[in-house]
Amino acid sequence: MSHSRNQRLPLIVVALFLVMDFSLGASALVHVPEDTGGGTEVAVLSGPGLPSPLMCGDEECPEKDRSPSIRPVDSGWPVEDPGWWFGYWYDLDSDGMDDRLQRIITGERTSVSTTSITGSDGLPTVAIVVDYSWHPGQSDIDAIRTVLLDHGWKEEGSWFDPLRILDSIVIDHVPVGSLIEIWLLDGVVMIEEQTVIVPLLDKASRGSKVRDSEVFDETMRDFGYDGSGVVIAILDTGVDNEHFSLDDFSDDNNDNEKEPDELADPKWLGGCDATSWNSQDCDDGSIDPDDADGHGTHVAGIALGTGDERRINQGYAPGAYLVDVKVMSDAGATNSAATLRGIQWVMDNADHDWGNNESSEGIDVMSMSFGSASDPQGDDPGDNGTSAEARAVDEAADAGVVPVAAIGNDGRRRITSVGASDSAITVGAIDDENTIERGDDMIASYSNSGPREDDGDDNEWEELKPTVVAPGSNIMSSQHAASSSTLPGAPKPLAEDSYTQMSGTSMSCPAVAGFVAVMLQINDDLNPQE
Repeated sequence: MSHSRNQRLPLIVVALFLVMDFSLGASALVHVPEDTGGGTEVAVLSGPGLPSPLMCGDEECPEKDRSPSIRPVDSGWPVEDPGWWFGYWYDLDSDGMDDRLQRIITGERTSVSTTSITGSDGLPTVAIVVDYSWHPGQSDIDAIRTVLLDHGWKEEGSWFDPLRILDSIVIDHVPVGSLIEIWLLDGVVMIEEQTVIVPLLDKASRGSKVRDSEVFDETMRDFGYDGSGVVIAILDTGVDNEHFSLDDFSDDNNDNEKEPDELADPKWLGGCDATSWNSQDCDDGSIDPDDADGHGTHVAGIALGTGDERRINQGYAPGAYLVDVKVMSDAGATNSAATLRGIQWVMDNADHDWGNNESSEGIDVMSMSFGSASDPQGDDPGDNGTSAEARAVDEAADAGVVPVAAIGNDGRRRITSVGASDSAITVGAIDDENTIERGDDMIASYSNSGPREDDGDDNEWEELKPTVVAPGSNIMSSQHAASSSTLPGAPKPLAEDSYTQMSGTSMSCPAVAGFVAVMLQINDDLNPQE
């Protein structure tokens, strides 16, 4: 489908789902402007809970001027709005260093990176996103690489990924001792700690008037709408698309050993494994990632599964195509570098010709059933949509892809990562009490709520999340091929026609993604704003 580019506002799906009653009682930081001399206002904060000041040797580091400045000749114009970094949620002291990293520097905290190793300084390394006031060029790349190498960083096996969609460089295995020197580099306006991304699990389509039932008449299927011609990217742990609910549209195939190009009507169009450090599995879309976790296969079945030849356990948009983008490893928890690469790949392929047919061009919707890992202390309210992942989602929406994200399963006010994006359709969960009737539906006890933390602009609507809610409890969907301890070279296990129940906002998210696909089938001129 073709894409139109528009503003960063979510598509509101209120006609179908129960919308929560939002409170405007969000706590907001008070930002006191101070003139930096460059005409740019920055936030000056003081009070308890702030990290210790940055130290340059034995002295406190001088205040860094982070106002947009003249860029080097080989750098590019910024692709992001200048000054966004002054509202970055995890920089309460407004010095350009993520407060969580500052506490690692002072020894109050240790690295949470899922790829952390012991650095040359004997400390666990960190994973970071380095943000610039311009689009970093080769001189910026060389400068930061020099600092890293001087501190014993090994390039082989490490992430070093200059992004095209953000003014940022994503790096892991970063020695803690190098952070101050990176912060001092020209053009660097923020160093973020990479978020640890996890699938959002807690421990139906008839009720949503998508499929036929004895309760509701005039459903979408009655009118012939099933998401046909719409392409949904599932950003998750991978998808076992040989499953009979996910392999083809007709369900005539009963051979799960066939590759997609051997099927007459395959649902799978392309894929990307964004979890590889050297990005070799995220280029031309020919990669078909497997799912050793089970989360992604279940999510895909909810969004677009056909439910096998008996048409049982169908998804919301069984006529939609599948693009499989693996952004979480088989172990589940993964640094946000993979999320950023996956979203960038989706944007790169937003208008791609998959070589299948004219109805399956590009990517129209992306489903993201993940978020940041919960704070063990339980007092983390999330962020305000300024993280690298949230900003990447905004860019994808600008490219015409409708972003749908799960809100999380902490059972409290907390909105993080992709779900905190201004542009995301952020989805909470309802418990439908295993009935088609809607009158007994209730908000699931595990579903997070809003409002989101304030990003300081004058648009209060962006803080009102979740955008919608959808069924998320005890959802039956496709089951992956469980990994086994087979010997090297032995045939890998393949998914067949098994189904399993899962609960969480992870299940609500693809329900909305599938419903959006149906809306786009009805009117393919809709854009993410509409």
